Amino acid sequence: MGMLRGTATALMALGGVFLGLVGPGMPVAPAAPTCTITFVGPPTGGPGDWGTAANWNPARVPLATDDVCIPAGRTVIHSSGTVPVLSIQSLGDLQLTGGTLTLTRTSDDSPITKLEMSGGTLAGAARVVIGSSMTWSGNALMTGVGTTAVAAGATLTQSGNVSLQNGRMLEIGGTLDNTVDATLGTGGTAPLIHVLAGGVLKKSGGSVSSRVDPQLQNDGGVQASSGTLQLDGGSSSGTGSFGATPATGTVALTGGTFTLTGGAKFLGSVSLSGATVQVAQLATLTLSGSNTMSGGTLGGTGTVSIPSGTLIWAGGTMDGAGPTALDAGATIKQTGGVTIQNSRLLQIGGTFDDTVDATLGTGGMTPHIDVLSTGVFKKSGGSVSSRVDPPLQNDGAVQASTGTLQLDGGSSAGAGSFGGAQGGTVAFTGSTFNLSDGAKFLGSVSLSGATVQVAAGGTLT
Repeated sequence: MGMLRGTATALMALGGVFLGLVGPGMPVAPAAPTCTITFVGPPTGGPGDWGTAANWNPARVPLATDDVCIPAGRTVIHSSGTVPVLSIQSLGDLQLTGGTLTLTRTSDDSPITKLEMSGGTLAGAARVVIGSSMTWSGNALMTGVGTTAVAAGATLTQSGNVSLQNGRMLEIGGTLDNTVDATLGTGGTAPLIHVLAGGVLKKSGGSVSSRVDPQLQNDGGVQASSGTLQLDGGSSSGTGSFGATPATGTVALTGGTFTLTGGAKFLGSVSLSGATVQVAQLATLTLSGSNTMSGGTLGGTGTVSIPSGTLIWAGGTMDGAGPTALDAGATIKQTGGVTIQNSRLLQIGGTFDDTVDATLGTGGMTPHIDVLSTGVFKKSGGSVSSRVDPPLQNDGAVQASTGTLQLDGGSSAGAGSFGGAQGGTVAFTGSTFNLSDGAKFLGSVSLSGATVQVAAGGTLT
């Protein structure tokens, strides 16, 4: 039986099946392998077993040399055994409940309109294209160096623990929807999940957490509307967005190293709690909405830009030679001990607010804090003291409304103001501060261990 693709309609004809697009927006394939065996189903209609010879034309089970066709309206159940075939072209419903189904042809895609995996293994080097829907549960496994591609407009629904292994690529051009608290595991040679531009990986169900263990290259969107979606595998690149505003769930980067390239965004409800996020050279990662950093590392040689919203910084490290640029109107709230190191520049055009008694530490090659003319660095919480170890150039304002804000790292210049009538103390406790013309001590300033040098011809008021 022959097969031809090129329209969106499936027609039965004598000796042939004409197959159309397997997903919205997909290009017309130039040709398809000739069907060598076609599922005709049991005489009574309804679902039929893959392993029953009478369900096929010719009347035998498919062989390793077969290109298999499943017409529209037919349901095939694969429940046991290890079955290799060249390819599958299906307009019907293929249910994999057990056993291993291996597809080996690499010269042509295997388009499958509907796939239900509640067990068993999908394997092989072929590219399987899901045209409409796929369900995935029951510890079902996709393995081997082939690709499972969810076409634009199609949805893969994960409703249980599953696994991707041994070099398998899961390509999301449509939607991968995690609807429960479940793990997408990994094993063997590292597999990859690639969310394409226009694709979405999301958690829409389960109030606790789901975990994604494989590497995830995100060039589309990763979102959570329920519970926490943990990303634990890192990535080698990615230009897509994480989180959303408003959102009722959290996208958490919990492990691995995520290298992000130009255009990547944290849109809100993103948590960095254990992973390393590296922004590539000349690239920019943009943060907006409300995001948190409680551990891990944010850095690289590219730029972390915060033009709006709030970053709650409770722990972890900003690292590497790139800048973190906090624009006017945006806020970083420090709620625990944190570190900047290895030449990192923290550029404050908005507000940096230390809300507890905590240290902003330093390490490696000297980092730098630059408070711009529009910026404010302040201590608003904690009744004892907070300490700032890196050099701090103040061309804006440094204030304390409670306790003591200790400046311990010195500076090479600065024309801004220190202190004021806020209620706390700004204390110069270590190193040398070179101040430029126009610098001011506005009250509640303590010089207790540092050296303050006023530039030649300049005035400190």
